[in-house]
Amino acid sequence: MPTHRRSFAFVASLVLAAGLACSHSDPFVTGSNLETVPLVSGTDVRLTYNSDQDYWPSWTEDSAGVLYAYVAPGRADHDRCVGLLPPGGGTRLWEMCDNQAGHGDSTDSFTAFALGRDGRLLYQEVTAHVGTEVPTTKALWLADSARPFTRRKLVAFPISIGGTSVDWLADLAWTGPVDFIGLAEEYLPVPHCRSCALDDSAFIGKFVVRGHIDGAGVTLTAISGTDGANVFALAEGGTAVVFARRGSNALQGVAANGGTPVLLSTVGSQNTIVGIACRDVTCLVATDQLVLLPNPSLDVFPNLNSPAGTLFRVNLTSGASALRRTNTGLGNGGMYASPLLLPNGTDIIVQVGGTAGRLHTASSALGDLYLFKGILP
Repeated sequence: MPTHRRSFAFVASLVLAAGLACSHSDPFVTGSNLETVPLVSGTDVRLTYNSDQDYWPSWTEDSAGVLYAYVAPGRADHDRCVGLLPPGGGTRLWEMCDNQAGHGDSTDSFTAFALGRDGRLLYQEVTAHVGTEVPTTKALWLADSARPFTRRKLVAFPISIGGTSVDWLADLAWTGPVDFIGLAEEYLPVPHCRSCALDDSAFIGKFVVRGHIDGAGVTLTAISGTDGANVFALAEGGTAVVFARRGSNALQGVAANGGTPVLLSTVGSQNTIVGIACRDVTCLVATDQLVLLPNPSLDVFPNLNSPAGTLFRVNLTSGASALRRTNTGLGNGGMYASPLLLPNGTDIIVQVGGTAGRLHTASSALGDLYLFKGILP
């Protein structure tokens, strides 16, 4: 563990930390009711202006800043970096790119990351030779954000978790000083298109995983009942896990410690849930027309510039869903992914265009982060 401790007051002063207290005590119930509410147009604020991809936003542990991945512009090695933004946008407060000596012939990507309120930095770094998409090394590291490359290797992938091979982690989030949660996946190189030689990447969700860091390294344990999860979020004040499987619009839930999953809602009529964000018993769910199959080389991607993306509000207790936004061509593509709920309870941050959530990458599709106001309740 890093020994340097400090306050992230310069970030925390930007917004109030999200309140996670929960007084709701009713269990999940099965539901798929569509609630009729006026569709909101919101006020759109573009947060990022990269000439390449900006994607995979996530909260810092105190919900005071937004971490996100971005392609470093103008670099011959096409590195993927991590930045930290104020929730309302503006200049990056912190960033991390692997510009260490000897890395000029490799593409270094930070594919999962979590930042603690005291500077604890957990991240997965993946390295590939320039010009290829197939990683040569994949490892999970622990560091302090002030010195991200004075680091401790926790584990190198692939590994076996409960008898299942895992070679990728995604969507990391701290749940305690030495504990975290994330998504265990399998990485697969696939053709970028049916008739071209370009490489691309697909991610096959295995399950939601909990991690515990100690002196020996890290212990990773699958949460039972989440088999096949491709996207997930914590809900009910952290006492429940809400998730969706690959190629499905069925929203499911399970107790945070595992168990038998419950169908919470069938969200919309599109094929795939590509992002979930929850607070208490309210979730915002992004869906898209993607057709994701067990063999990802056969996945079907509609025109990325079509108005495909939708955002739904879902009540976990009743199962009622309400359409809150349909993309009308905003940004560099029709899809929404990786939504975040702001502490004010009405606004969201969402990835527009670009990579299809954690499901597949599309190297020619750009993406940006947007702040949408008035999307909830």
